[in-house]
Amino acid sequence: MTALGVVYVDTYSGGIGALVEVVSEGLVRLQYPNGYSWKAYAFNLRTPTAAERRRYDAAMSPYPATSRGLRGPGPT
Repeated sequence: MTALGVVYVDTYSGGIGALVEVVSEGLVRLQYPNGYSWKAYAFNLRTPTAAERRRYDAAMSPYPATSRGLRGPGPT
């Protein structure tokens, strides 16, 4: 579990974030896309489900297409 940048879910807090630092043996730091980070015990981490990963990936994009009013191709 030392692969930096891998996304995990903290089962204790319910947060999802990328692993940015191994603080000490058994303790890691996760970071959400907006910059918020927190420490979590490594034994509380699990890989995200497909839905959780999609939600995390959407948070990575500061301006999702749907928030800009883009719904797909317009009339030709």
